[in-house]
Amino acid sequence: MALDLELPAGADPVLDYPAPDVEQLVYETIRPLGGVITWSYTAGRGDPPGWLATVSVQVDIRSHSRGAASARADAARRRICALPWASWPGGVITRVDVIDGPFWLPDETGAPRYVARYAVSAHPARVRQQTRR
Repeated sequence: MALDLELPAGADPVLDYPAPDVEQLVYETIRPLGGVITWSYTAGRGDPPGWLATVSVQVDIRSHSRGAASARADAARRRICALPWASWPGGVITRVDVIDGPFWLPDETGAPRYVARYAVSAHPARVRQQTRR
């Protein structure tokens, strides 16, 4: 027997909105720079709980030389830190904090890489999810 665990619309206003995919937004923002890998390593809830989320994202930037990787990492930092002023249909970025970096951390093979970590806070867009009937 399957349980219907969906709350009716309006039962909890926070659940009426899809959670923003912050890591995907960060990746799509810096992907045009090339040589980037991103992933989330923590996600927490802010205040009010369930509405505001803070996602910690690590960004690895690679290039053919240390200087090129450094320039690319700085361009990525500027783009990520500008997210609170950007328009995004998936939600609203309210704050970006640089946690670490960008700092030099060559790959195990010695290939040029810079790493940075960001805390990105967001809340959902004010568009209600469609509910199943």
